Amino acid sequence: MKLIGCICTFFGMFTFSSFVKWTTSSSIYVVKYFWKKVVGYTGLSKVHQIGRRFIRNIFVLTTIAFIDICLLTAQQQFIGSDWELYIMQLVDDGDITSQEADNIIEDLYNLMDNPLDLNKSTKPLLRRLPFLSEFQINAIIEYRHKHQADGGFLTIWDLKMVPGMDSRTLDLVYPFVKVTDVKEAASLDETFTSVFSEKGKSLLGATYSRPFGKQTKDDQWLGSPVGGSLRYLYQVKDILSVGVLGELDNYEKFQLSKGGFDHLSGHIELSSNSIVEKLIIGDYKISSGYGLNLGQGKYFISDPNLYSRLGIGLRKSFSQSETGFHRGIASSFRFGNLRFVLGYSLARMDGRTSKKGKKKIIHSIYHSGMHRTEREYRLRHKVAVKSWSSILEYRKAPLDIGMTACFYSFPHATLKRPPGIIGIDGLSDIESFYNISGFHRYSPSVGRFAWFGECALSKSKGCAFLQGVSYRSVSNYSFSVQFRNYSYKYWTLYGNALSRFTGVSNERGLRCNFDKEWGGITIRNELDIYQSQKPRYRKREPTKGCFVKVGVETNPYNQMVCRSQCSFRKQNDKLKKWSCSQRIIYNPNDLNTSCKLDLRYTKRNYQDSKGGNCCKKGCLLGLRVDLTPHPIVQWSMGASLFKTDSGADRIYWSQRMVRWQYQSQFLYGKGRKYYLFFSVNPTKSVTLQVKGEQLKMVSDQFDSAGKLLLSIIVRPQ
Repeated sequence: MKLIGCICTFFGMFTFSSFVKWTTSSSIYVVKYFWKKVVGYTGLSKVHQIGRRFIRNIFVLTTIAFIDICLLTAQQQFIGSDWELYIMQLVDDGDITSQEADNIIEDLYNLMDNPLDLNKSTKPLLRRLPFLSEFQINAIIEYRHKHQADGGFLTIWDLKMVPGMDSRTLDLVYPFVKVTDVKEAASLDETFTSVFSEKGKSLLGATYSRPFGKQTKDDQWLGSPVGGSLRYLYQVKDILSVGVLGELDNYEKFQLSKGGFDHLSGHIELSSNSIVEKLIIGDYKISSGYGLNLGQGKYFISDPNLYSRLGIGLRKSFSQSETGFHRGIASSFRFGNLRFVLGYSLARMDGRTSKKGKKKIIHSIYHSGMHRTEREYRLRHKVAVKSWSSILEYRKAPLDIGMTACFYSFPHATLKRPPGIIGIDGLSDIESFYNISGFHRYSPSVGRFAWFGECALSKSKGCAFLQGVSYRSVSNYSFSVQFRNYSYKYWTLYGNALSRFTGVSNERGLRCNFDKEWGGITIRNELDIYQSQKPRYRKREPTKGCFVKVGVETNPYNQMVCRSQCSFRKQNDKLKKWSCSQRIIYNPNDLNTSCKLDLRYTKRNYQDSKGGNCCKKGCLLGLRVDLTPHPIVQWSMGASLFKTDSGADRIYWSQRMVRWQYQSQFLYGKGRKYYLFFSVNPTKSVTLQVKGEQLKMVSDQFDSAGKLLLSIIVRPQ
């Protein structure tokens, strides 16, 4: 009844505000007509502005009234999506790309549907939780073995008693874990044959998106502004997963003869506790070691506590991202403490090519995945890549050691040069290439101290080397030191490791981190000194610089969290960049609401092409409010004011995102942006999410633009 009352009140307020808007607009136009005909004066822009402000104030008042009613009728505790903010914050810090964030968020949503069991999850499974460090993973397994006679984990709240688990990590992990009785977990039959005896779960999803407002390239788009996706996923616990996905971006061409969608993805995954640990047919990802050779799915490479984690090995790829995955067949075998992974792939990428006789020349490779214009569409799937990947790993506490090999070729084609590399022997006119690497991690006791690293070699006689140590004390302080040296002759197609430049090549550096927690205060410091060994592409001299970051997180009250961060970057005496951010999160215990205030400021000094000194600045003020007036209804509203100089860096602003439509939340220019998000569960098996947003810009070429996002998730019972 309370929900019905809220809805009726909202529609009543909406009807009233619409009536006021209509009457006010009509009155303004009547006055303008009378003034023009009788008095002969047409300059009524001021009167029109006053009327628009009056309408806006009425709408704000009705919205506030509706919020008050929701808060008064609420009884359930609000659970916010703080893990989404955590991941998108890493995008802002440059730790991961927006594409990687999309993959992480989607994988975590799948884990929410199928949580990990704390009483039976192994290290590779726990590594799927990107918030856990290797020390915390070892501590969870150690706690489970130590209390096995008492039933292991009795509830998920027992994680509080695991060493090294702080309150922030616990809040991030809770949505993705569950607890099953130890005896029941040990008796579960997870072999391929159990697929026929277990009941599966289905997930059907659809998205719709459409931009509105003034556009600058309407005559160049190949398709309509409507975009969307369809997906179906069938899962039998952790044993079987079958998924099909089709996606079409806004302004891309819908071609029925080619399946309609611009991007198609699918997979069949079988998992068991037998010798054949995993088998995947379709799209998959492989990561091993520390990303010098195979780094697909190797995230959080700049986090000192998480970077010492090993790669998660083989897993399926079920994302709208059109790059960063293999397409073929792969399998993982386990013989006691020995694990072996073998995969074959034949995938296509976007690229610019030309013909030279019967041979195709690949000039460049693109990873945007956009095919909206004729130029972008000509690059679609022009590059074919055939690859063989293998991992051999031995795991027995306290040592993990292994080797990785990857061979790939370009059928009937030649890569003129790798991206960002020119004029280096062995890295031109590439028809086939290979990389081999060896990695290790030594962590005695429960993992407070760790020595880790990887060394990789390439066909071009290049070498990449990374070594590091980390330590976490009982008194909640930790430090980490990592040294990297990537030869300018080294190149890898699938690598993803710690780097300040593009790719794992032509760089050396030393990074130090120190974190300290006491009371309700956490301090995080980072120092990174780096340089290129030779001038980078289109540079006249080697690039060298340093990066410093200091972050402080405080809890002045139990209901409030304040996070401050300042960073400074200096490069070649030509670039100096300052960045400061302040985030305040208020989450009352007795109300189902959460408020987030963002303050950001950036400044960059650099030299232009003529040697002159330039200074660019940017600032942002953003507010976000999340509401849950009823257990089946969620609201989110946000507004921001931003201003950046022409040529300045973009500014990040955290927003509530619609599932399967994750957006890069960067703002550039001068203006304001606001949005409204709504999510409802009319039944236990159906979820509907809607988001409307509008962007107002102060520009002659761009006035305003809006976007409507819609997502429907169906889980048949």
